[in-house]
Amino acid sequence: MSDATRRVPRTGRGERTRDELLAAATEVFWDKGYVDARVADIVERAGVAHGTFYTYFDSKEAVLWAIASDLNEAIAGTARGVRAEVGGDEVRAIELANRRYLEVYLANRKVMRLMEEVAAFNPEMRKARQRTRVRFVDQTVRSIERMQAAGVADPDLDATYAAHALVSMVSHFAYAMVASGATLDADAAVATLTTLWARGLGLEVGRRNLDG
Repeated sequence: MSDATRRVPRTGRGERTRDELLAAATEVFWDKGYVDARVADIVERAGVAHGTFYTYFDSKEAVLWAIASDLNEAIAGTARGVRAEVGGDEVRAIELANRRYLEVYLANRKVMRLMEEVAAFNPEMRKARQRTRVRFVDQTVRSIERMQAAGVADPDLDATYAAHALVSMVSHFAYAMVASGATLDADAAVATLTTLWARGLGLEVGRRNLDG
């Protein structure tokens, strides 16, 4: 990933200005498309001078990488520690991870759609998105193997293929809903994805699992 973000003092005012530039860039990229967006458009939207922009970033590409980096970290953390939070209940852990993923994705729908679109023609963005996916798949493989060893998941499943399929189901579902502009009932979506995921692994799913 490109690292053209300038190193500036982490003051409260500096952080606010950086956040304002990132927010402005997100809106400009969304309105104009990444290719047609200009630094001039970003500073105009943010209400700052060109010089202020270049205090923080070298280019519009650097802004895009900053946006992507922040969001990729947020996305990657959605499944972290969920099993411990629900006392080891496997189905509720899947539910919590799915809920957090969808919440982050939907709250950042413009950026997520932008990242996917830029990845179609930008090899570096494509690699960055792939790295995030690999982290999810690896986490899921370990989870499936743990459940198989405990005797609660189907032992005949190939853990790697199952992990790729399940991660693809959730990520492509989220992208398709955002790209189509469809109205999403988050609770129904989480319940459905969780049921499909859990039953796909051979876990027992009941109302108690999903309602807590």
